[in-house]
Amino acid sequence: MRSPHHHGRPSLRRWVATTVALGVLTALTGSVAAQEAEPPTQPPGSDPAAGAGPAGPAGDAPPAEAEAPAPPPVDPSPQLRVVLAKLSIIHAEDVLASEEGKLVDVRAELEAANQHRDAARAVVADAKRRLERARRLLADLAVSSFMYASGGTSSPAAKITVYEKKKERELTRAVMDNKVDAVRQHEEALDDAQHLLDERQAEVDALAARVVDQEAMVGLARQALDDARRELRTAQAQDAPVLFDPADTGRWQLPIAGESVLSAEELTAWFEHVGGRSMAGAPVADLARWYIEEGAAEGLRGDVAFAQAVLETGGFTNDDTIRFNNYAGIGHCDSCLTGWAFPSPQEGVRAQIQLLKSYVYDKPEYRFELVDRRLRGPAGCCQTWNQLTGVWASASHYGPAMLGIYLNMAEFALDRRTMMRAMGAG
Repeated sequence: MRSPHHHGRPSLRRWVATTVALGVLTALTGSVAAQEAEPPTQPPGSDPAAGAGPAGPAGDAPPAEAEAPAPPPVDPSPQLRVVLAKLSIIHAEDVLASEEGKLVDVRAELEAANQHRDAARAVVADAKRRLERARRLLADLAVSSFMYASGGTSSPAAKITVYEKKKERELTRAVMDNKVDAVRQHEEALDDAQHLLDERQAEVDALAARVVDQEAMVGLARQALDDARRELRTAQAQDAPVLFDPADTGRWQLPIAGESVLSAEELTAWFEHVGGRSMAGAPVADLARWYIEEGAAEGLRGDVAFAQAVLETGGFTNDDTIRFNNYAGIGHCDSCLTGWAFPSPQEGVRAQIQLLKSYVYDKPEYRFELVDRRLRGPAGCCQTWNQLTGVWASASHYGPAMLGIYLNMAEFALDRRTMMRAMGAG
């Protein structure tokens, strides 16, 4: 397919002008404007190679000087790396606090379980003592009863009548039965107590294992925080402004593949903050949520894809948005009249994510069926968002302009999270 390209460049220029006024692409102001302008035409008969001197007969107007080529745009990647590292630190600190809180909770559960287990042990010990006492009483009664029955006792019992002996044997038997029942009840009580103790011990064992697991999670969270802080130090040491050079692969660039850093709620809040007025067939909150979800499904950064859509559609206001649910110039070229149409807003988002994935991987596998079988990019051509420049769109500032918008989104989210933390701490 031909490189997707936004057809309505006047609307894109209006969007860029608006975002510049809002501070979104401040670093890109000069380069974006210069590269959107048409190159100057040379006057008839002029020779651009001749320099500034006269080229014709005396009295002729000197040829116009060739206009110097526009400088390359500023690449916002170094500044974006710093902001993303700061966001990662906040996230890592929140995760660490959460994991440490879970560790405190599970340790408290373990302590309570130990107390319950110890109480169950005491019940078992008491049940054993009661059973032992009942067994001794039964044994003593059995011995006495045997000696009495065999005449082995010197008591007035030898002089009692047969009837009285019968009654006494019946009474002895009843007492024996009672003691046997008592022993049996104590045995059952001991079994119940032991069963409860086994359950309590199992709870202790399970919670002890959870403590070990949670301690490991805390360790991982601390390591993630250390890594984020190290990344910030590295990013700050390399945050000097640089000009965009698509051939420079030595500097840090934001990969297309990966997890979103910003949430759908933050994307929506940013769009409202900059005064966006979407004309899409679904609320921006839904679009933002789909970008995050569809990106996660395919392993791509859906939050940056949202920034790409903002750039491509002039803030979800162009004709493709309104008529075709097409938010990324898909199917456009510089001379094409329209892009492709997609059945619903969500499928328009999905199509963009799926097409991006075909740019990243040689043989992409998709979570969902392709929205359109034509969604095939130059397989594996682009691993970073800047590498889409000249491939997804022909504009030489495409990557920096897109990342400039995303940088503004990230800065907005950073300020917002910092403020919310401060309010929470207060």
